[in-house]
Amino acid sequence: MKTNKQINTTASRFKIDLEAAKVSKVMGMDHHNGGRQSKFVLGLILLLALVAGQQHVFAQDSDTLIGLDGKVYTGHYNKPVFGHSSFTINGKKQPLDPKTAQAYKHDGTWFKSVQLSAAADPVWMQMLEKGAIELYQYISYGAATRVSPRNMPESYVVWLASKNNGPLLNVNGVMSTEIRARENLQRLLADQPELAAAVNTDPFNTRVIRELIAAYNRRADAGQPTNAGQ
Repeated sequence: MKTNKQINTTASRFKIDLEAAKVSKVMGMDHHNGGRQSKFVLGLILLLALVAGQQHVFAQDSDTLIGLDGKVYTGHYNKPVFGHSSFTINGKKQPLDPKTAQAYKHDGTWFKSVQLSAAADPVWMQMLEKGAIELYQYISYGAATRVSPRNMPESYVVWLASKNNGPLLNVNGVMSTEIRARENLQRLLADQPELAAAVNTDPFNTRVIRELIAAYNRRADAGQPTNAGQ
């Protein structure tokens, strides 16, 4: 038969075991809830990263390509690798060929497929001014020379202009002469006598050339009358 002391000792042990069980249960619940919270936070981080990644992809798809059929595509321009550039549409990369597209826009700048002559293949030219008179910048490369860095070909920045889809005319005198370039520019501006006269009175440089062509296009867009027969 147990004494009062043994009974009290047994009761104390039972009470301690009961408290320990409660603590263990609470700790187990906290651990479980903590695990659920960790998983939730991890999932939220992954979701935010996915959304940010998608936004980054869409932000990159800010360039434009116009096909030969006139269809407009939104995608991403890829810088040239070994001299060849490409354009990515819906994740698919394709060569950026002036034979298979009309134009493309990259970083807000338009480039157009232009033929220098009927016998030549089209090339990409940067479009500096757009309107009744279109002004293009064409980079022409000559033969490699010993005086050029690392014997690289010498480059020439040529400005060509076309009025109402007419012939391309040299207007900056590079790979031509200044006299011929002035004549060409006056020919393009002929139906705006004030602008045509400025070719001979203003300094002949790229800033003035571009300003005259831009002014002509603004007047044409505004519907300003031109001289008949010009």
